[in-house]
Amino acid sequence: MFEHVGHKNYRTYFEKVRSVIKDDGLFMMHTIGSATTTETIEPWLEKYIFLGGVIPSMAQIGKAIDSLCGRRPQYRTTLRQDVGRLVREL
Repeated sequence: MFEHVGHKNYRTYFEKVRSVIKDDGLFMMHTIGSATTTETIEPWLEKYIFLGGVIPSMAQIGKAIDSLCGRRPQYRTTLRQDVGRLVREL
């Protein structure tokens, strides 16, 4: 679903998520991702599928989280370690 949000709305998206989760709650986000960062998408996908959205890169997702939660380098390290473990398990 996150790919439908569009980079212009990432902060609003995460603010809303934060507002509805309990203090000790967890949030899982599932999205289609890209290795490259872009703010545009193929015109046909824009018109018929993602309507203002974009396939987000990890850098864009990380930037959106950082802007909301403040710079947390340890969180980014944790994410990288989690991805590494996941890839090894596949």
